[in-house]
Amino acid sequence: MTRSLVVLVLLAAACADRPEPEGRAPDDASGVTTRLSQVGDHPEVIVSGEAGPGVLDSMVVIRDQFGGVRSILLDPAGGVWVLDRDAKRVAHYGDDGTMRGTVGSVGKGDGQFSDPHSLAWGAGDLMIYDPGNSRVGRFHPGGAWVGSWPVVPITGGANARFFASGTSTSAWLFQFSFLSSGEAAPGFARFPLTPRGDVRWVPPTRSGPLPNIVLCTAGDSQSSFPTPFTSGELWQPSPDGHLYHVQGVDYVVSTVDSAGTVLRSIRREVPGVPITDAEWAEGLAPLERFRAAHPGSCNGTFNRPAAKAAIRALTIDDRSRLWVERLTDSGPLWEVWEGDRLVSTIPGVDRVASVPVDIRGDRLAVLATGIDGAPEVRLYRYDLGGPIAPTPTGR
Repeated sequence: MTRSLVVLVLLAAACADRPEPEGRAPDDASGVTTRLSQVGDHPEVIVSGEAGPGVLDSMVVIRDQFGGVRSILLDPAGGVWVLDRDAKRVAHYGDDGTMRGTVGSVGKGDGQFSDPHSLAWGAGDLMIYDPGNSRVGRFHPGGAWVGSWPVVPITGGANARFFASGTSTSAWLFQFSFLSSGEAAPGFARFPLTPRGDVRWVPPTRSGPLPNIVLCTAGDSQSSFPTPFTSGELWQPSPDGHLYHVQGVDYVVSTVDSAGTVLRSIRREVPGVPITDAEWAEGLAPLERFRAAHPGSCNGTFNRPAAKAAIRALTIDDRSRLWVERLTDSGPLWEVWEGDRLVSTIPGVDRVASVPVDIRGDRLAVLATGIDGAPEVRLYRYDLGGPIAPTPTGR
């Protein structure tokens, strides 16, 4: 996997010593139990047990000769938007799988994009992150051009992503990217949408060690290879304007501010999933192939972790709930959180991990690979298995 630069990490709660628990409380009849602990200067909630199971039902599979899907976004009015970077197309498909229309065109003018990268809703409009034009374009869902914000020219390939913060009507959007000037550092830009204001670039303070990544330099290009079966770093803007952060193999989700200060964390006591020798050899293969093609180009090797990363992905639904994709012996599953309370477990599905899942209303959308190897967008309907709050209106 090719990257232009390397991620630096914020302080993770997992690296601190944990004192004895201060309290224990059963959440409810589900069997989930929580304990409150203190890790350095911040509280940590330790959660054990399993939440009641929810249900996930398949709705439709969308296939349309996709080339390089980078982002999918459910429409509250129905259907899903699909950003195909190779085709340079942003298209809307109905819940029946038929294409309903597109927005934008290729170029550098108003209503155009050069390198569409990711999608998010902002104040009811469709936002398209376009690093090729160093801007975020804003469209009405019907296709009309609203305007744009300039953004810092960045590199980072698949790691750069545009987020909506909290509910779909939030006034802020976040962008994580990799600076191309000076020392590499993750950062995010805040976009005040209502009323429109100036973009503010906020580079977080470096406050932790580099993840285990091997750097390889061949000519003028640089490639980075993260340790197989580790999550590296995961980021997700939280509804309260902070950031959810995961690093390493343990199930620890920290809430941090833009300076890298850990405010609180959630730790799950779950069994690790071992890495077999065959899986480890397969995970090493990309780096070994690069070494063979470019002798002397790489600066180190991997340290084999004791288990696979417990957390595969984070996302926020339109009710501000945190969904954590957890790896188990029997495959992935989604754990749904309301604050520090684990409320449900949803079965996981096979999907392309590099394309973020989107969850809105009672629907869930993923990019997957069909039996013929072709990419396809799959829509599901879910039920958490308990009372469901009304869906927020708007986007």
